[in-house]
Amino acid sequence: MSRGRPDKVLFLKYEDLKEDIGTHIKRLAHFLGFPFSEEEERVNKTRKRPCEFKNLMHFRKCEVGDWV
Repeated sequence: MSRGRPDKVLFLKYEDLKEDIGTHIKRLAHFLGFPFSEEEERVNKTRKRPCEFKNLMHFRKCEVGDWV
């Protein structure tokens, strides 16, 4: 199905997102029909990371294999 209709299926791997999240988020936005504008990309490059969550009991480590 994905080869016959590549505009309907997008494969993302967690490992790829960890390696280069910016590129893959752009791919996802474009796939969904909402690509980032130049202004949005410029603003996103200057923003700092959101605050870190303190309650680690409810969140994964965001590392490959942390489910083990």
